[in-house]
Amino acid sequence: MPAAGPGIDWRVRHIRGNPIQNEQAGLGIARLGWIAAGAVAALANVALWHAANRPVAVEWPGGDEALKSVSFAPFRRDQSPLLNRYPSTAQIEEDLASLMGKTRGVRTYTATEGLDAVPRLAAKYGMKVTHSAWLSFDHQRNEVETKALIDQANANPDTIARVIVGNEVLLRGDLRPDQLAPLIRRVRQAIKQPVSYADVWEVWVRHPELAKEVDYITVHFLPYWEDDPVDVAGSMGHILHIYGLVKQAFPDKPILIGEVGWPSAGRARERAVPGRVEQARFLAAFTALARDKGLDYNIVEAFNQPWKTAHEGTVGGNWGIVDAERHAKFAPGQPVVERPSWQLECGGAALLGVLAMVFAARYRRPGATGFVALAVLAQALASMLAIGARAGVAQWHDKAVVAGPAIQFAMQAALAGLLFAEAAARLGAAPAPLPIRSPGATLADPGASRWRDWLMLVFTLLAIVETWRLALRIDLPGVREWVNRLPGGLLSWLHVVLDGRFRDFPIPDFMVPSLGFLVALLVLAAFGRRPVLSPSPFPRLDGALAALLLAGAGLLQLAERFDNREAMAWGVLAAAFALPPLGAIAAAALERRGKDTV
Repeated sequence: MPAAGPGIDWRVRHIRGNPIQNEQAGLGIARLGWIAAGAVAALANVALWHAANRPVAVEWPGGDEALKSVSFAPFRRDQSPLLNRYPSTAQIEEDLASLMGKTRGVRTYTATEGLDAVPRLAAKYGMKVTHSAWLSFDHQRNEVETKALIDQANANPDTIARVIVGNEVLLRGDLRPDQLAPLIRRVRQAIKQPVSYADVWEVWVRHPELAKEVDYITVHFLPYWEDDPVDVAGSMGHILHIYGLVKQAFPDKPILIGEVGWPSAGRARERAVPGRVEQARFLAAFTALARDKGLDYNIVEAFNQPWKTAHEGTVGGNWGIVDAERHAKFAPGQPVVERPSWQLECGGAALLGVLAMVFAARYRRPGATGFVALAVLAQALASMLAIGARAGVAQWHDKAVVAGPAIQFAMQAALAGLLFAEAAARLGAAPAPLPIRSPGATLADPGASRWRDWLMLVFTLLAIVETWRLALRIDLPGVREWVNRLPGGLLSWLHVVLDGRFRDFPIPDFMVPSLGFLVALLVLAAFGRRPVLSPSPFPRLDGALAALLLAGAGLLQLAERFDNREAMAWGVLAAAFALPPLGAIAAAALERRGKDTV
């Protein structure tokens, strides 16, 4: 065999010694490692999402037995009585047809606004109707509702089994008992069906004189909304106890539990935590209790009411056993998944994390451990964005209400991108201190402030606002007695604007600037990029911001009686936002002390 010629030797030497080709080969290998690290982190992220969303078995003693009655307000997304946009007759019939076999009756809340068609349509599907007149402080409107209820009750005697005149009018302060009683009396004299008024149990006990005006007592048992909230585990005992109190107060009157249920999403109230699994557990336990004790009841409610989120937060729109898209949330006896769309959210987060790794391949390589650290950071930030996006969708009750959630998400996404890009660049460069600026330092020297500093300033100000909106509670003792003396319209406005009970804990909207920022700092610190706080040039400003955060967080814990894990988590988040200004104040004090010493 002939010896290798010089041409072959030249090619071998050229490939081994060409720095451009060597760099390209190394770049290809590095990119493969980069993408592999991203893929492995994505798979780990998917595993965590799966573990958190495994189906939960819920025992349903009653099987698929039809419910006695459900609240029926068939509003779709983008429909709202506040905007005078109501369901069509075809939509009402479609919803009634979907409930056939699942419930033996429905309860309405108004005899107008298109729901005058309910008695006629319900008859087609073999359902009985508990029909109602909606009353408020608008006396002219009350006359219209009362007349409509009388006319429809007399026109549909076989379908309308009973009627309710007014719903929680006294609780809201819209009418006084002496204004309500004549309306009930008028309806009772004009129709043959039994007549009632509906309110929470405390109102009935406080105004026993109303009992003589009605044929039966309609009382609402909502453990979640109690002044002392009760969790699902203790709710059955609570319901039996309160039912006994009402029965003792009105022994000669039949009792209808006019509203009983549990929300499937929204904020926690002390130990009362909403959720699909919790809702299924509550309804399974309650229907078994009602069957054993012979209780007459109406479940609140058939369908989610997205429009209620405007006044009551996410929880207000999520009491239905069917969601706004008309998908059942669970089936009796079947495992319940807390977040049915988790695969979509998880898949989006995993893909976004991998794309971030591909994007970051343009920076200098930080080494194998740096690959893994950045991949973990990418998946963590992407998952936080997915959770934030889901929270924004939960608030979407009208096509016009997109600006707030969209801006909040855009700011989180921008900050997540900036944090990841900075981490990738710093890990690929020589170790250097990582400057962190307080709100005061950001404002004092705009030229030296990064975009992340400005975004953190905005998030800090928003966190202060949200903390105090959550902490202000007009239901607290002392405050409640004062506001109850206000006119009904003003009282309703205060409930909507100032009452923190109806506000979500916006933790998903602040995950990136709190937890995400912390993870990014930890990743960089692990590789020698130590964070350094700039001294505060405006200690009074930074101190005021920190004080507002800490004072609001403390007041919130008092309002929630130190018994709400969500409130505690928000308190930790508020304290995290207070750390940079407090640290900057300390740095400024140390700097002054050093100068004085010199």
